[in-house]
Amino acid sequence: MNRKLILYMFLSVITDAFAQVGPVNNIQTPEIANLGMFGTIPVSHYTGIPDISVPLYDIKVGDYVLPVSANYHLASVKPEGQSGILGMGWNLMAGGYITRTVNCVYDELCGDDGIPHGFFSHSSKMKGITNESFAQMTKDRLRGNDFFEVVPDEFSFSFCGYSGNFYYNENGGWTVISDHDIKVEFNPADGDGFINRSRLKTRFKTTGWDVQSDNNRFFNKFTLVTPDGCRYEFGGLDATEFSIPYYARKNSPLVPTTWRLRKITTADKRVIEFKYDTSAVMCDIRYVPQYRMQYGTVQEQTNPEQNGWRGFTGFLLFPACLTSIETPNETIDFTYFKERNYGDRFYRNSKALYWQATGTLRWPTYSSNMEDPALQFFVFMDTRQYESENATRKAIADNLTHNVLHRIAITNKFSGNGRSFYFEYIENSSERIKLLSILTRTGVPALIKGQWGYELPEETSGDDMPAYHFTYDISQTMPYRYSMANTDSWGYYNGGEVRISAIPSYTTVHPSLPATRAETLSEIIYPTGGRTAFTYSLHEYSKIVSADHSAVMKTYGCAGGLRVSEINNYDEGNSLISTKKYYYSETKNGESSGISKPLPVHSVSYTAGSATLVLKSTGGFQTPVTNQNTPDVGYSCVIEETLDAGGNSLGYKKYRYSNYDMDIFGISHNDEKYSYSTASGGEAIAPYTSHSQERGKLLSEEFYDSNGVLKRKKAIRYGRTPHAAMKTAYQQEVIINYYPYDFMTCSVGWLANTLTFSYFPASVRDTVYTESGAYSSSTTYSYNYDRLLSAETMLTSNGTTRSVRYKYPSDYAGYDWMRQLHIISPVIEKRTEENGAATVETFDYQATDSQIPYISRKTTSWGGTKTMKTDFKVNAVNAYGKPTEVETDGCLNVYYWGFHGQKLFYEIKNASLAEAEACLGKEAVVSENDMRYGLDYGGIDERYTMKSSIFHIYMYDMDMRLYAEVFPDGSAIQYKYDMLERLREKYIVNPYTDRKQVLNQYDYHYK
Repeated sequence: MNRKLILYMFLSVITDAFAQVGPVNNIQTPEIANLGMFGTIPVSHYTGIPDISVPLYDIKVGDYVLPVSANYHLASVKPEGQSGILGMGWNLMAGGYITRTVNCVYDELCGDDGIPHGFFSHSSKMKGITNESFAQMTKDRLRGNDFFEVVPDEFSFSFCGYSGNFYYNENGGWTVISDHDIKVEFNPADGDGFINRSRLKTRFKTTGWDVQSDNNRFFNKFTLVTPDGCRYEFGGLDATEFSIPYYARKNSPLVPTTWRLRKITTADKRVIEFKYDTSAVMCDIRYVPQYRMQYGTVQEQTNPEQNGWRGFTGFLLFPACLTSIETPNETIDFTYFKERNYGDRFYRNSKALYWQATGTLRWPTYSSNMEDPALQFFVFMDTRQYESENATRKAIADNLTHNVLHRIAITNKFSGNGRSFYFEYIENSSERIKLLSILTRTGVPALIKGQWGYELPEETSGDDMPAYHFTYDISQTMPYRYSMANTDSWGYYNGGEVRISAIPSYTTVHPSLPATRAETLSEIIYPTGGRTAFTYSLHEYSKIVSADHSAVMKTYGCAGGLRVSEINNYDEGNSLISTKKYYYSETKNGESSGISKPLPVHSVSYTAGSATLVLKSTGGFQTPVTNQNTPDVGYSCVIEETLDAGGNSLGYKKYRYSNYDMDIFGISHNDEKYSYSTASGGEAIAPYTSHSQERGKLLSEEFYDSNGVLKRKKAIRYGRTPHAAMKTAYQQEVIINYYPYDFMTCSVGWLANTLTFSYFPASVRDTVYTESGAYSSSTTYSYNYDRLLSAETMLTSNGTTRSVRYKYPSDYAGYDWMRQLHIISPVIEKRTEENGAATVETFDYQATDSQIPYISRKTTSWGGTKTMKTDFKVNAVNAYGKPTEVETDGCLNVYYWGFHGQKLFYEIKNASLAEAEACLGKEAVVSENDMRYGLDYGGIDERYTMKSSIFHIYMYDMDMRLYAEVFPDGSAIQYKYDMLERLREKYIVNPYTDRKQVLNQYDYHYK
């Protein structure tokens, strides 16, 4: 690897969203960045972010359920942030991803010479590392042809209800931080574990990529295994997203940034596959002026400002867009249109896509290489230079595309029936693209013109369902994207636009409520005609964390972003039904309970000998910290009051949360300083040990009536699981002198801890207050190393105690086969003790030939092993691990399953499987070929042939919905559904008169 590349690896690209003291080597595509908001700023009272979601569909495969929904996140509405596939603020929840933040250089970095430089090949150097050895390592080995780093990248995952982070560790494995025991599988010896550049070239045009010989190894596929044994595969060249600095493509690495979910294999070996389109090319260009001034060096700059064209920074992005989900039961297709004039808006609103003019060279903040953006514009782009700057800029703009979701089409494989969800948008010259409505329709697919004239699938016949509609606050609107809107120091709109010729101010810009509310969601109108309206306010705080993260100080102020302050619900006649008000304080009129993390830092300095380097950025500098999922402001106490239509209080709830400071149990959750640093000073931007997983935990709920009288209180205390901290390094190189070929280098490094424990409830105390006194019950909890509940002890209000202990496969040597499959969550033994008596329930597991686990027997014993009963014993299972013959109380029962073992057809009591198969046929044949779509009330011959057996029959339509039940006495109940597959009626039909007798009717309304 040549010296020039090594130094360029430390290029700093500072933006408002990704600012940090070290270099920003990659960013996520807008869709993944917006989804990441749900992890960084969770939806809860603690953050003030309301839970706004539209459930679309549940993908059901056997016992596995994968929800698909559209979710809105208030903190995603920023002028410099691009919209995802559902428009500004909205996100599609369908599958999942692994994404990473590159620290120093990407972990797997290795060139054609076979010399690895990234952490993946040098992680063992962190074993037993001392302050002295780390200092020497940072000084000597951060530069040169054989340099290496000891800084791990951070991988974050979110899929199907699981989330967390993982890191490559010093033992050559993966350390996972999550509330679930997730196993990471990556096989470097597998041909698909890594990919090389030759395979990369099948997707990318690499002409002009000067450093490609230095980049010949890339993470390609990961598999995450959840505690139930489900396997989730991510990545592959057609399901991986990449990024590269926009103005430095010739000499920068192309980084795999995100691995999308491509396959789910459930514990019973059912497969769900995800497919993606990788043809789109996006860019994220931002105007972030910087200042770099050196003193006491060979040559000091005369113009330290980097504004105008030199103030632009950004990335070229290569997304993977979900096109289909294939299950054993259905096909789900996603159809998009190209955002109208996406590239053209770059072209018209900013000349930053391309320029020829000289004089725009700039100094990367940390690198010694002068950067000439004019030489970079055609690398990884399918275009060329034209006669004029304008024509070239237009050609580049025409290559940029952004997909916007138009339709989700669901086709059942058994029936061929279809259902679709349509998404319509607001897009005009004065507003950002925003989701306007979601419509459900059933029918047969065809082709019609889409929203902007594209040929798109549509149903030729069928029924429309009333739609969800959404309105937005347009009392102010943002300048259109890429026109450089003014933002506050947190990245939210602050009114007006930036002039690139102006000298920037490197100070804190405080938020404006009217501007921050611009184009945020203000109202949802439901299919029933009712609606919900939202009112927001700015985040306020009364405390702030010190710059060095050592203390919490008393300070008042407002931070960027919004919190919900009021929610009003109206009926279809526009009459107010109820109101919820939110007070972020201990009392309704008290001071804010909010605590702000340190304010953005806009200026830093480095000193080496007599030389000083001063750096400034309008985007600010933030610290590179692992496992840092912390909102800008978190609230220790929130009051939620409910009012009726007349404005009368119906009572309120008070929620208390763990925060930076001392909580209600006297425990602090503040962060810790680094353990060692080779640098002096710079505390405001130094890495530290984050305790973010302890914050935002619900500590208590208090219920008050309309007179303010406490009626009930639930207090929750937490504890750490026994997982040791991981020592983590951070390194960077700072160039003090910029005189070409004569520069002064300052290599700096820090050591801190990454905390790996989970913070789970240790006890819950529930107290009810009455006129005669207070009555309390409590429960304590403990957990094993697999993060599973191992024991709970309940103390009732009358003084009795009940304890329950659980054992899992990890507690038994005989279940090593389950541990090998990472099936660690099934309970093997449950022991309950109460009043001196013990009851033990034991679940025995076996596996099919294809390693599908199933319960083979359940026994219950009392008084030790003196009295034991076999509750049931499974004598036979089918290919899917479903029981087909079960012995209970000496009686044999037979089960026939259909739709590939997903739905129960027959439950036959007092019969063996051999007897049933002699009459009905083989279970496997019936299950696959006889779907029992038709009804036969009491007239099936099998019931009379097997006279000593009792039949309970379940019948389904071809969409797998339960259509009817035939009971042992021959009576039957039928079921009717609406177009959203919700149960509408249960009724009996007289088989002789066809007369219908309704048993139950169900109506659905939206609150």
